Amino acid sequence: MKRVYTFLIGYNSICKTYLPLLYLLCYTLVAQNINVPLIVGGGIRDAEKAYLNCKAGADVIVVGNAIEKESSLIKEMATAIHSDPVKV
Repeated sequence: MKRVYTFLIGYNSICKTYLPLLYLLCYTLVAQNINVPLIVGGGIRDAEKAYLNCKAGADVIVVGNAIEKESSLIKEMATAIHSDPVKV
């Protein structure tokens, strides 16, 4: 039982790290191969995620409870989405 538990903990930490990147890759690939708007929702709780989803190809992002909990996110997300990336 301990091996299974350890595996699940390792799997969860890997998913938390890499799964968002895989979603963004998928959105990019889908956006390049469809002729309809791409609507993305779920887990978009901050301006950075909003920006990354739009940058990956989403035409529309769906933000639910996050806006209800913190209405200032609307302005932060809009600013992030319409900003130019910072050059380093």
